Amino acid sequence: IVEFSEDAIILLNRDLKIIYANRCFRQTFNLDQDTVGQVVFPESFVTEDKADSCKLMQNLNSNESCSYHGVHVRYLDTKVMAGPFCISCSRFNEHPAELQMIVMKDMSPLAEYIRQIETFSQWVEDERSYLNEILDGIADGYYITGLDLKIKRINGALAEMLGIEESEIIGEHCSRVLQSGKCDQDCPLKWVNEHGKPIIQAHEVIHTRDGRKLFIRKSTFPIRDHDHKITGFICILYDDSELETLRNSLSNLTSGIPLN
Repeated sequence: IVEFSEDAIILLNRDLKIIYANRCFRQTFNLDQDTVGQVVFPESFVTEDKADSCKLMQNLNSNESCSYHGVHVRYLDTKVMAGPFCISCSRFNEHPAELQMIVMKDMSPLAEYIRQIETFSQWVEDERSYLNEILDGIADGYYITGLDLKIKRINGALAEMLGIEESEIIGEHCSRVLQSGKCDQDCPLKWVNEHGKPIIQAHEVIHTRDGRKLFIRKSTFPIRDHDHKITGFICILYDDSELETLRNSLSNLTSGIPLN
C-alpha cells in the first residue's frame, strides 16, 4: 500500500539517511532504487523558503509530529524542483532504530485550482467594474434590490439626484427612497417578479425627501441565479424632468394660439 501510494513517502534512520523511499518519491525526484540508501534527508534537499527547511530540521531532532503546507522541494543532485507539498513528519520512538516517516502530499492540483479561482474572481471583479461603468454611462441612475425590495446597491448619480447620501439608502425599502405613486398599487418590481419579464421605459413621478418632483423613465429587469430563479431586481432610471418642463412650457404657449 505504501509503495503504490500517490503520496511521496520516505523512512529515515537515526542518522537521517533514507532507508526506504516509495515509488512516488523516487519518480518525483528521479531517484534510482539503488541510490536511495545514499541520500541524507534533508541535507540533500532545499526548499524555496529556508525557514521551512529549518523548521523541518528542528522537527527531525524532536519527538513531536508536525506538518507544513505549500513547500517546494529541490533535490540537489538532479536539480529537480517539485511541489508545492504538504509535508508531515512523524517519529516512531517505539522502534529500536527510532525511524522517522516523511509524507509529502502533492498540492499542485489544489494550487492550480486555487489559481483558477483567483483568476475567475478577478475576472468577475473586472466585469462588475465594467458593468458599473456601462450603467453609469447609459443611465442617469440605477439601483439594485433583493426580493424584499430593499436597496442593496445604488450609484452615486442617483443618490445625488435624490439628494440623499448613499449610506442612508442602503437597506431602505425602495418605496421609501423613491416615493413613487406606483409603489402601493402598481409596483413594477412586483410585476416583474410575478411575470418574469422586464418592464422597459415606464414613466413614473417620484418625490424626493426635500420635496422635489422628478419625472423619470424606469426600466426594471429581474436578476436571476444559476438556477434561473429571480433573486432581485435592477432598475435603470432616466431623468425627464427638464423635458417635462419644456413640454409644459410649449403646451402653455400653444394653448393660447387660435386654430385657423
